[in-house]
Amino acid sequence: GEESLWPEVWPLEDWDNVRGTREFQMNMMNRPVSGEEGYWNDNDIDIDRADYGNTVLSIDPAVTTARRSDYSAFAVLSRGKDGKLYLRHIEQIKGDSDALRSKALDIVERFGVGVVLVETNQGGNLWHQVFANIGARVRFINQKVKKEVRIAQSADFYKKQKVVHVAHFPQMEEQMLAYPNTVHDDLVDAVATAVIYFEKSKGGVK
Repeated sequence: GEESLWPEVWPLEDWDNVRGTREFQMNMMNRPVSGEEGYWNDNDIDIDRADYGNTVLSIDPAVTTARRSDYSAFAVLSRGKDGKLYLRHIEQIKGDSDALRSKALDIVERFGVGVVLVETNQGGNLWHQVFANIGARVRFINQKVKKEVRIAQSADFYKKQKVVHVAHFPQMEEQMLAYPNTVHDDLVDAVATAVIYFEKSKGGVK
């Protein structure tokens, strides 16, 4: 994860708001960006939202925020025009509920998320407050099916080539290949929740 070298003066949230601007790229990222007469401007760069249908953010939040706590996982899956599911973004962070909320807000906006799935098996009602009003419909899921079963179902969709990753996600791949002998399985679990949601919802994976 990223952190600010001097959070009191330069909070990370402030930078996130201007990350796409020319000034930020030029002055902070050392990426020369031409003046206003350039061929492109920021609005011309279309991040691949267009070809996807329903987009879901699946969050598996960790309750404790101590250093040794579990990670909270965030996975973005979209239905493609071909009916397959595309894993477009996945990450795990450690942080308090404010950090989880701001991460969720950022992802909802960035990927045009329509539905947010939040696992509530641990932490219960706490998450109802944390993830209220984040710009998408929020569904709180109290998992009844054992995690191992959910992950096995998800693996079956992968084997049938119904789930596609849009890029290499090293941490996710590591967890997938090591499962079930892995210390952390939060990413695999978050993806499984989304895959099963798509399967059960209308227009689910056939």
